[in-house]
Amino acid sequence: MQKLFQLCQIFPFLINPMSEFISFASPKRENEMFRNEILAATGKTIDGGDFMLGESVKNFEIEFATFLNTRHCIAVGSGTDALILAMLSLGISAGDEVLVPSFTAAATVVAIHNVGALPVFLDIGEDDYCVNPELIKTSVTTRTKALILVHLYGSTGDIESIVQLCKEFGIFLIEDCAQSAGAKHLEHRLGTFGDISCFSFYPTKNLSAIGDGGAVVTNNSGLAESVIRKRQYGWDINRECIESGMLSRLDELQARILLEKLTHLDALNSERRVIAKQYDDYLSTHELARYGLNSSIAHANHLYVIEVVDREKSFKLAQKYRINLGIHYKKSAHQQAFFQTIPLRQNLINSEIAASRVISLPMYPQLNEYERERVLGFIEVLCRKNLIAKGPRL
Repeated sequence: MQKLFQLCQIFPFLINPMSEFISFASPKRENEMFRNEILAATGKTIDGGDFMLGESVKNFEIEFATFLNTRHCIAVGSGTDALILAMLSLGISAGDEVLVPSFTAAATVVAIHNVGALPVFLDIGEDDYCVNPELIKTSVTTRTKALILVHLYGSTGDIESIVQLCKEFGIFLIEDCAQSAGAKHLEHRLGTFGDISCFSFYPTKNLSAIGDGGAVVTNNSGLAESVIRKRQYGWDINRECIESGMLSRLDELQARILLEKLTHLDALNSERRVIAKQYDDYLSTHELARYGLNSSIAHANHLYVIEVVDREKSFKLAQKYRINLGIHYKKSAHQQAFFQTIPLRQNLINSEIAASRVISLPMYPQLNEYERERVLGFIEVLCRKNLIAKGPRL
């Protein structure tokens, strides 16, 4: 295998032209691993006759809260709904401001817009993908109600400083954990540092459903009770509307599947770390490293992202290795058409540079040895051609 790897570095045409392309993610392969469990869950759901917010949803909420070591978990319809419900439960509405990194999935910012608040874009650091804590200090106003801390790609930045700043300024901390299920900072799971935290179970996530799904977690009983009401019309236990609400429910089938996968999440994340270390070690032989690594974080490695100085050339090279790359994300939020009317309060140059350079390499536990070797061969060529960015962005 090593000899093949060395040959393919120099002669990529030796790769079988009929070989299947390796994608940056493969929910199909993961669900094949759990085929029997998924089919059994389907049968049990049909036989049980309870399809929404039944026992399986309750059980998942209990088990996920236990996994995170938090008091409350409320299962909802999607990660975006989780963010909306979290902000509504905090009383965030029109006229309020929410600090958010511009370099994130658009869903994070759309959620702010959907509760009527104003997104205030923050730049990321020069060598990571987290909001720069120093910029928080200059961005808080009397209208600021919260900061959304996005654990992009499965890691985070200086979380202790960010927690402390939110306390000092009296603003809520909302963790966006859509890409970080299972990750830890020291001995604590991400999702347990904020006032309230939000997860996505979209099919490509580390903890994934075969449809959509999400969850809100918190240690605050009052917030949890509000989210429970708001996820279903604002109903109380007697199904009487006592406040405004929406409709966002996790169904029983997804809950059964998530319960099964949750027992394997740490093992699946461990395999992601094995693959990431192979990539990291190879980069280190060329004195290169990923942006955003933090030794105190047990990275979820939802995505394996590097930055290249010529993305078009990198994509063309990837085709020779029959690798489908991803881009997360091609534009920062403030560069996208819908958000361009939002006034900017600071330079967002690191976000813009990152958006112009990031590529996502294949990263999922089911990658076989030959596929991993092909990815390493591709990394080697990128290194040889000096296509991988290094050092601070500015």
